[in-house]
Amino acid sequence: MSRLQRQQAVLRAVTQHEVRSQRDLIERLEADGLRATQATISRDVRQLGLVKLPVPGGGFRYGLPGDIADAADDGALRQACQQFVVDAGPANAMLVLRTQSGHANAAAIAIDNAELPEVVGTLAGDDTVLVFAESARDRDRLLDKFRGLLE
Repeated sequence: MSRLQRQQAVLRAVTQHEVRSQRDLIERLEADGLRATQATISRDVRQLGLVKLPVPGGGFRYGLPGDIADAADDGALRQACQQFVVDAGPANAMLVLRTQSGHANAAAIAIDNAELPEVVGTLAGDDTVLVFAESARDRDRLLDKFRGLLE
């Protein structure tokens, strides 16, 4: 089996099933007749850009970065903030949000999907999201909003 075929199988598994760990993913692939080591799956997860997404009731599952849907309401954004964001602070017309390691992308997607009028865009690293606002006033409103969501 080629790397491309295996990675296509990985994508099918995470989009069709609730895969919570690399072990779950390996078992799902084995059920489909595909064998892969944990190191190979870890590399595939990284190369495919899979992210850990919150699961209702607690825990996480693997998914695509665009899988955070319905984040336009405060409930989904609040959940993402409470699960991923550990701090919020101003930076000119930007906010700097610190997240748990590996969760900045999921938090940024939730912010983007919320379509907040003050947000121009986001930029995510491993544990940091830059939220770009129109103005310092908008930045301050966003800072208050995020601090409120973290409570």
